[in-house]
Amino acid sequence: MNAHSICCPHFKFSGARWHKKVDKAVEVVRWVVKWIRQSPSRIHKFTEFAKVANPGITKHLKRDVPTRCNSTYHMLEIAQAYEKTFERYDLEEFDFRYEIEKADWIRGSISDTIDYEKDWEENQQIDKDEVVKVQEERVGARRRVYL
Repeated sequence: MNAHSICCPHFKFSGARWHKKVDKAVEVVRWVVKWIRQSPSRIHKFTEFAKVANPGITKHLKRDVPTRCNSTYHMLEIAQAYEKTFERYDLEEFDFRYEIEKADWIRGSISDTIDYEKDWEENQQIDKDEVVKVQEERVGARRRVYL
């Protein structure tokens, strides 16, 4: 049994639930970038705010492309760099907050669905159970080989 097969249960069980939680936050960033890039006036206003809030950053907002492997990473990296600009845009542009809240209401509240402590405890228990299961499988495989 190689190391890859030992790690698979860990990724399978612990990663799936966290992926769902992270996916909701990524979906909000994806939606915000899409909303800003849909209108030339929004892009212009965002770049004006960016010049004031983040004067050293010259990157443009990038949308997530499902066929590109790193596009989500690049979208999040650029959005994180423009965090102050998003805060300023939120203060100045009423439609921005309204549209986010409307989209959030449609999808369901994101912050209410995340219970980090409960998920962490469940994740730890699943990890322990999987380690025991994998160790039992390895011991059983060794016994079969030596018998």
